[in-house]
Amino acid sequence: MGHAGTDQQYYDQIVQFADDIRMVPLCLHKEQPGYILNSMLVPFLSAAEALFANDVADPETIDKTWCLATGAPNGPFRILDVVGLVTAYNIVSMNPAAADPESTPGKICAKLKEMIARARPASTPARASTSTSNLHLFWREESLTGDRHQAGPFLLEPSN
Repeated sequence: MGHAGTDQQYYDQIVQFADDIRMVPLCLHKEQPGYILNSMLVPFLSAAEALFANDVADPETIDKTWCLATGAPNGPFRILDVVGLVTAYNIVSMNPAAADPESTPGKICAKLKEMIARARPASTPARASTSTSNLHLFWREESLTGDRHQAGPFLLEPSN
């Protein structure tokens, strides 16, 4: 993405260079907070978190619904697994409405905080991990196959 002072020839050269080294240039017309991916991803993940926080469905069912309906390999909670629970919590907690425990953002914060606490017991200092955003929600593969006896989330803190 260039700006008003960027000569078009330099912009075109950068796009060509990216293509030459087998990258996929994504040409933006103007700056946008979150650019393209996060502008779409954050509302998508927030909608899934709201379904969970408002007790509409559990994460397994939300992911299964998304995967079956779209053919996507990962649902929103598997994507949150990549993002990390602490990061997801920090994003939601920045919303002023999260201060109200009865609001949807407040409920999302409470659910994520509970999951983080289960992943790292209170007796474990936060700095025990080199990255506190390293907490993830892991899904067993069976959770998308329909074997409900083997399905379900479990929480881990990877060793560093």
